[in-house]
Amino acid sequence: YFSDTETSRGNTFTAGTIDISINDQNPWNESFTMSDMKPCDTEYITFKVQNQGSGANPVDVYKKITITQEDTGTLTEPECTEQGGTWSNENCNWNGNNDKNDLSSVIWYDLLVEVYDSSGNKIWHQIIYTDDDHKSIDDVYGSSGEVYLGMIPAGGYMLVKQSYHLDPEAGNEYQG
Repeated sequence: YFSDTETSRGNTFTAGTIDISINDQNPWNESFTMSDMKPCDTEYITFKVQNQGSGANPVDVYKKITITQEDTGTLTEPECTEQGGTWSNENCNWNGNNDKNDLSSVIWYDLLVEVYDSSGNKIWHQIIYTDDDHKSIDDVYGSSGEVYLGMIPAGGYMLVKQSYHLDPEAGNEYQG
């Protein structure tokens, strides 16, 4: 057999960089509070994820929601009695039951992303969840779940549009 060997010298490997901002904040430290929701209420949140920085590379984006607090708030008689408690003197005797505070199980979630290139041209969009899917926050993000939103090209940005709808059938146990 005949053979030949070629050698390549002076090669360099460099790692790229990724630097994103959200709503023009880097680092991002914004939080969202939904308060005084009632059945059929809807809250809307949109944020912009910018893939910026010198030498920007394409970036895959995931979204994760971490629920930091779900509590009773103001305790009401209908909330107490709906859950098998006894209301007396503005207090609830839960009669061995636990107060149901899991609002994330009755808030329906929808999610849409739009991706723009570095010139501001819309190049892609996807509806990930719609209100008609009746996916709760727990359904989507429970057990440390995350959702893949897509890829932002170098210098581009992504609009993340979402809404949160309190289930019209959410009963008195979710008051307060």
